[in-house]
Amino acid sequence: MVIDGKQRLITLRRFFSKSDDDIFPALRLKGIELLPELNNKTYEEICGDANLNDYISQVENQPIRTIVIKNWPNEEFLYNVFLRLNTGSLPLSTQELRQALHPGPFLDFCDDFSVESKPIQKILNIDFPDYRMRDIELVVRYFAFKYFIVDYPGNLKYFFDETVNKLNFHWPQQENMIVRQAELLNQAILLCFDIFDGRPFRKWKNGDFDKRFNRAIYDIMVYYFSNEIIFDIAKDQKERIKEAFIERCTNDVDFLSSFEFSTKNITPTQYRFRVWGEEIASILSIPVSIPKIRNER
Repeated sequence: MVIDGKQRLITLRRFFSKSDDDIFPALRLKGIELLPELNNKTYEEICGDANLNDYISQVENQPIRTIVIKNWPNEEFLYNVFLRLNTGSLPLSTQELRQALHPGPFLDFCDDFSVESKPIQKILNIDFPDYRMRDIELVVRYFAFKYFIVDYPGNLKYFFDETVNKLNFHWPQQENMIVRQAELLNQAILLCFDIFDGRPFRKWKNGDFDKRFNRAIYDIMVYYFSNEIIFDIAKDQKERIKEAFIERCTNDVDFLSSFEFSTKNITPTQYRFRVWGEEIASILSIPVSIPKIRNER
């Protein structure tokens, strides 16, 4: 587990990448004042220049200094190490910590899937993997609510960590189902872009859609539209669905405010899932299974 230095390691990984590497695009060196002959060159280009071979030999033989932590007592200890190492610099995101602390086949799948998912990238307006791993967290978030919403404790970090642990453990039995659910996630996202005229997952407020992506709206939309029956019927009711969402945001103060409350409060989470499920059922004239969080019963 790498608990600090991820950006440095990725920089090195990209420097040694080949020109056809789509995941880690090769870096070109810039701003080198003492060795200007290296500027604007990639690793491959430097290797191809016999006059620069000494530099390649030097960089390839440089050690990467490391501190190894052994016998750590619990995760809280590692979080404290993260915090101290990152004080005064850019703090690591919760997903970066999750990648280090809870590795496994499910999280590897989320990583690979987010790299390939054009819909996920479209949400975040990116072309390459997000360096803070927001793309991976959106995938984890989807599976957490899709599979375990009834057990949502009001703590997102703990909820996502537990989701990753469970699905890592059950990966051999659930791999095919998870892969299929990920495909349905892509479908659901694209449908939402279609329904909301290219601006999905945003609050309707003061007569227009907000500019900012709202994860709480993302949760309820992909939860229901990833259902294959709902998806198939909703394709023909896009205008009514958009109008229903706007009407709810306009006239239901509790619905709108449920996207603004802290995630530690379970009640708004339960409310938005219930209300939107009821709206979908009414518009599509079909029964819809609405989840009930255990702590709210």
